[in-house]
Amino acid sequence: MSGRRIATEVEVVSLRLVPLATAMPPDSDVSPAQPYQTARDQNPIQAKLIWLLSGVILLSGAMAAVTLFYLRKQAVHTGIRQTESVAHIVEEQTSRTFQGADQALQLALRDLGQLEAAGGLDETSARAVLRKAIKDVGFMRAMWVMDATGRIIFSSEETNMGIQLADRDYFQAHRDGHQDAFYIGAPVLGRTTGTWGFGISRSLPPRNGAFAGVVAAALEPLFFDQSWRALDLGAGASVALLRRDGRLLIRSRFNETAMGQTFPDPLFDSSPPAGRARRKSRIDGVEREFAYRWVSTQPGLVVMVGRPYDLLLAPWRQLAALSLAIWALASMAIAYLGLLLNRAWQQRAQSEVQTRQIAERLSLATSTASIGVWEWDPAAGTFYANSTYFSMLGHDPKDEFLDRDRWLDQIHPEDRGMVADKIRDALASSDIPYRYEARVLHADGSYRWVSSIAKVLTRDALSHATRVLGVRIDITERRQADEALGVSDQALKAISQGVVIMSPELGILSANDAFTLITGYGGAEVTGQTSPFLEGPNDRS
Repeated sequence: MSGRRIATEVEVVSLRLVPLATAMPPDSDVSPAQPYQTARDQNPIQAKLIWLLSGVILLSGAMAAVTLFYLRKQAVHTGIRQTESVAHIVEEQTSRTFQGADQALQLALRDLGQLEAAGGLDETSARAVLRKAIKDVGFMRAMWVMDATGRIIFSSEETNMGIQLADRDYFQAHRDGHQDAFYIGAPVLGRTTGTWGFGISRSLPPRNGAFAGVVAAALEPLFFDQSWRALDLGAGASVALLRRDGRLLIRSRFNETAMGQTFPDPLFDSSPPAGRARRKSRIDGVEREFAYRWVSTQPGLVVMVGRPYDLLLAPWRQLAALSLAIWALASMAIAYLGLLLNRAWQQRAQSEVQTRQIAERLSLATSTASIGVWEWDPAAGTFYANSTYFSMLGHDPKDEFLDRDRWLDQIHPEDRGMVADKIRDALASSDIPYRYEARVLHADGSYRWVSSIAKVLTRDALSHATRVLGVRIDITERRQADEALGVSDQALKAISQGVVIMSPELGILSANDAFTLITGYGGAEVTGQTSPFLEGPNDRS
């Protein structure tokens, strides 16, 4: 009997750990594999969120691509505008440079004419005038005067005297009458210096209506190269000064092999005086976006500023790389979040499966053991129970639960007061256990013994019980066995001979008074003893 009670207590403890709300009816036909499928089917948010995250990644990627494409066009446009601005600056700088050079020539012509009119013109005085003219012009290397035959008669450099330069294009242009004003010649290697330069010139006042010669100066190409490099246009950029016939005067970075070469282009013929074009350079083969401008004071000259197409896109490429990196990291973060959510949903689904399986096993176990599980909220008056709770007393589980007073009416009149007191005391104090055994009316009109064990799980701020969880067990057979055993004990006591009741497994269960009187052993001493104890010492010998 004590063993059955211990087993009952163990069963009660295990039942307290299982939430009743998850319990399934014992006749449920849901298989262990079904709850997981049901959990997945009932969670469309998971699939929607996965599609949403995928859509966010794809949409953000598409928006980034469209934005980068737009910014690419803007980068090219901005680069071209910057190139056009630089071309404008270079054109103005070049225009002022040649204005200064022309003024130096005109100043020399004026001073030479005054010396000649005063009768003081000779080699020494002329050299002084020419040196004075180029003194403050840093890009002028030398200045000289040529007679009608092309021979140098005056020069700022003594080494140039007498040299014949009739083959120079600027001399021929003045001599043949193609140019009366300021003229810029093609670049040539100096005969005495061995360095590149290009000549600028003006005609001398005619004598008796005939050609009298020219005054000319050599400009330093590297001066332009150094000035243009200071603009810092970036790697691969180029600035060039050409004549309208395509003859290259100077290019930065300086390229000696291209000096004096002719690169004809339709832009130099009939195009507007300013514009842009994309060209592949015939000097280094690099494709560039060029901005060109005709020199305002010298319409025969063209300034061209070119920047490699890749250079224009360099800032955009950096932005694109950064944007793509950020997008990739964000997409990875979103994908990782989706993975975590998916794992969480799978774990939740598995937990639901396990919970349902546990609930099903619990329901089957309680049904098999005829254990009724119930939950009661005394404050709200709500009550929940499994089907066994009702069926053990012959009621339909669909029947509505009776209120407390009507339920107490089902208790046997002899037990009703005791049950009411125990319930009241247990609800009022946490120190008093909720436990009783009583007879309850069965649907067939008989009374069944039940054991009810419960625990108050929660209370409100006033210590009123708000949740009570318990079990009800039919102990009718046990009580009947106890009563039968009690009758047997009374019968044994009435017999004058010594009698014991034994079990093969448990030994002596009970002995009458005559047995203890005959053997001298008390009842507690013989309980549990086996057959050898009854044989005695002599029999065992």
